[in-house]
Amino acid sequence: MKICVVVTIVGTVLVVMTSLGMTVIPPAHRRKTVYQHIQYWNRLRKFASLIKTYNLSHHFERPGITVFVPVSSSNDVFLTEAAWFGYNTSDRATVESILVYHI
Repeated sequence: MKICVVVTIVGTVLVVMTSLGMTVIPPAHRRKTVYQHIQYWNRLRKFASLIKTYNLSHHFERPGITVFVPVSSSNDVFLTEAAWFGYNTSDRATVESILVYHI
């Protein structure tokens, strides 16, 4: 199963949409919430492992899911925040590993 992650800007907020849900990050709390969002995905990976172990993926799969590359404005915002947390954002593979999650 593959989870689709889309990062985009709507007005003044950063919106992270996935095939499992959506997170809205307001500008005033973006740094703290981005960190919390990363922690959330770490917990979600454990959940993904449970899905894989018990072969429950048919409950979550959706046909034709595509992995989207974020538009440049959202990518710039995300890279700024990711750099603040110490990620090497000059490495495309590192950025993709943060934005795209495979189960």
